[in-house]
Amino acid sequence: MNFKIIRKYLLVLTPLFFIVFNSCEDKKIEVPLMGSQQELALTGELNQVDTIQVILAKAGNLTIGSQIEEIKQGEVLILNDKDEIIDQLFYNNNKKKWKSNKLNQIKVDSTYKIDVQLGAKKLMSTTVIPNPIDVTIVEITEKETEILIDIDIENPNQSSAFSTISLLSKQKNSFVNLTNEYFRVAISTNDEETDNIKFNELRTPFSKLFLSVKGDKKKRLRFSVKKEDMDIENYNYFIWTKSTKKQYYKYLYDYEVQKNTLDFTNLPQLQSNINGGLGFWGGCFKDVKKIDF
Repeated sequence: MNFKIIRKYLLVLTPLFFIVFNSCEDKKIEVPLMGSQQELALTGELNQVDTIQVILAKAGNLTIGSQIEEIKQGEVLILNDKDEIIDQLFYNNNKKKWKSNKLNQIKVDSTYKIDVQLGAKKLMSTTVIPNPIDVTIVEITEKETEILIDIDIENPNQSSAFSTISLLSKQKNSFVNLTNEYFRVAISTNDEETDNIKFNELRTPFSKLFLSVKGDKKKRLRFSVKKEDMDIENYNYFIWTKSTKKQYYKYLYDYEVQKNTLDFTNLPQLQSNINGGLGFWGGCFKDVKKIDF
């Protein structure tokens, strides 16, 4: 397989490993770069509004031309905190993912397990869906070259909400946008409480903002989007705010750092929560707000 072709849905980022699932663009996998042998990898995200889907892959050392092998055969089960099977995923050739055929009733503040049987090998992981947060679009201000967006993120829970904030677009004409995909829109902020500004490790503009909101607190956040990056005549726009547990938040942040780093010798190591392989199965509470400009 030609690397330029597979890079359409593959990102090679780390000397040690890793894969990642991108829920909006639908086409990105990271794989082992310096491994001496092929490794099994699983990645995906579970939330209360989307159909469950994960990526399974196997790859070796890409620097010496090892091929990436999509895993298409096996059994993938989703279980609740009582170890009851609530769903089974099936491989989708078009999406190159394992997907559910239904939308599940995923409960917040609950633990879920993914169980993957691949012949004699087994992968397993658990994740938790955090309690809800509240997001309100407060004000939209149009400037000459950009649009300012103010939102309130309220965390009514006792523990901190580790949140990512993204702006996404979706083509209005469903006959044209047959894949029903969302696309990320670059955004900027000057808010020093965001990890983007606090640590200064990510290049602006950003694909997402990283912000932790303490328990029982409300945070006003302002970010901006350049008008040249928008097409409001043909696209709808949405704000995605995802509240996660700290481990998954760190994984997402370190992944963004890797994407912004050209020096492979000094990359943060992405942490895995997959037993029997590599990868991350993360849970989040996902808030979606349509925004009208």
